Amino acid sequence: MWDDAIILILCPELLTCCSGHLSSYQFLITRKINESNNCHFLFITTPSGYKTFRHYHAIENGKTEYDFGVIPYNAHLGSKGEHAFLHISDTEISTATGQEEWVSDLRKYAHNEGAAFIIHTGDICYEGGLKNHKPMMNTVNMEVPVYYCIGNHDLVKGKYGEELFESIYGPVYYSFDAGNTHYIVTPMWGGDYRPGYTKEDVYHWLKNDLAQIPEGKPIVVFNHDYWTSGDRHVFSAGKGMDIDLDAHNLKAWVYGHVHINHITRHGNALAICTSTLARGGIDHATSAFRKIGMDSKGNISSELRYAYIDKSIVIASAQNEQAPVTKDGKLQVSVNTYSTVTQTAKVTYAVYMEDKAVTPQRSMTRQTDFNWTDAVKLPAECEGRTVTLKATATFKNGETARAESFFTYTSTPVEVKTGDNWTNLGGNPQHVAVTKDTLNLPIRLAWVKNMGSNVYMTSPIMVDGKVFAATMDENIQGKSSVTAMDATDGSLCWKYSTRSSVKNTIVSAQGLIFAQDIWGYLYAIDAKSGKLAWEKKLDVAVVPGLEDGLAANETTVFAGAGKGLVALDARTGREIWKNSS
Repeated sequence: MWDDAIILILCPELLTCCSGHLSSYQFLITRKINESNNCHFLFITTPSGYKTFRHYHAIENGKTEYDFGVIPYNAHLGSKGEHAFLHISDTEISTATGQEEWVSDLRKYAHNEGAAFIIHTGDICYEGGLKNHKPMMNTVNMEVPVYYCIGNHDLVKGKYGEELFESIYGPVYYSFDAGNTHYIVTPMWGGDYRPGYTKEDVYHWLKNDLAQIPEGKPIVVFNHDYWTSGDRHVFSAGKGMDIDLDAHNLKAWVYGHVHINHITRHGNALAICTSTLARGGIDHATSAFRKIGMDSKGNISSELRYAYIDKSIVIASAQNEQAPVTKDGKLQVSVNTYSTVTQTAKVTYAVYMEDKAVTPQRSMTRQTDFNWTDAVKLPAECEGRTVTLKATATFKNGETARAESFFTYTSTPVEVKTGDNWTNLGGNPQHVAVTKDTLNLPIRLAWVKNMGSNVYMTSPIMVDGKVFAATMDENIQGKSSVTAMDATDGSLCWKYSTRSSVKNTIVSAQGLIFAQDIWGYLYAIDAKSGKLAWEKKLDVAVVPGLEDGLAANETTVFAGAGKGLVALDARTGREIWKNSS
């Protein structure tokens, strides 16, 4: 990038300005700058404990001195360097109009939960998006540092693909520090128009950047896309120009591009993808952004935050003037509540009869991102009477949400009778809901059971008196599973943990329960014991992830997708045929 140029970093001096103290990093160029088209900026690695409203300067012919103002900024950094940041991607806007709600949600969450910075990993999108995005989301109006990557749709018509991006957002590759971690922003290799930079340009910069980092310091790489499907992260520009990022303590590669919420482990590092919070993912995923935490040793945690939910609260267990009770006559209470901009601190409830409280205020137990539960015995005087359940959610930012629902209380549980097995979505391999069973009206809710994690598009099935369902885990916390419950009362029969999320239809055949996770593993689980009978790694891509469901007849299970679609013997897992088209 430089033609034998020497950069002298003069010691930062404190300068007085209207907002307090400003540290000034002054760079003096002592030799001629390379005038190649690839040399557009002088930029700094923003040190931890500071922020800058512009970490770069466009290089001007004849100019030899450049000043960088960095403001002390220790907000949201722990005493040992621990911190959290917010990841968004692929907002793909054309105008600022209509974007106000998600931008406001992001700003409020960053403030309420103490984010160290916000990173956007590209596809801002085209000329309209590039010109309108930064004015609505930047370091000043978001009140925390905001960084941008370049995406394939951000390479637009110009002298070179990144010309417009550079004129608004600055360099397409740069680095900064926060807490104990070194963050590296890298560019896309191609897109709608050819970029002016090359892999060799990035290689030389990245090699020099990493040479300044103390050994063992955690690094995180941001890019619009993910570069590998293997377990090693080697940046290669050809001709022996390789950089082993794993040797530099790579902790995560954070990206977007495929519009899904997805985490995979590759060797010692995580690959973390977040879909767009503006409009959701291509796999029907809800709009979301991600909070990524870094502890004092660089270990990573993730929390997906779902957008457009404003202090929602719903009493899930008391509907249509009825509510379920347990075998010992306790009222089951299940409340769903969520707020995009802050965490739920607690949920409480009480039961009333004729405006008189018949229970004290009781605290509920969190089960998932949304759900809280409890069970309580009501006084005998409530039997056969109309009572009202009133629930209150209190959020960490001090706001509250309230809901109430009335029902006729009975201490006698509903008797559950099961009919024919329901082995597929819709009850059959064709997924057409036809059954010989008849229902006795009125329909009553018999029980409610939380499985410990969120449910995506997985419909439950029923076999031999058990109900089976599957959960997802978009934060790689080990919560995805297939769960078996007694159909009569919802009691847990067994739970089998899967490697990753099961996001679609599960099926049953030959006394086995089948589920496939997003990493492409197919599980055959014994319906009675919950033990694994066999499993198979399907021939599908790990990214973007296997979102499809299953179908099964009496002897065969149909799994995978696309060229990885297979028919397998249900009992043994033997391949019968595989899609060749």
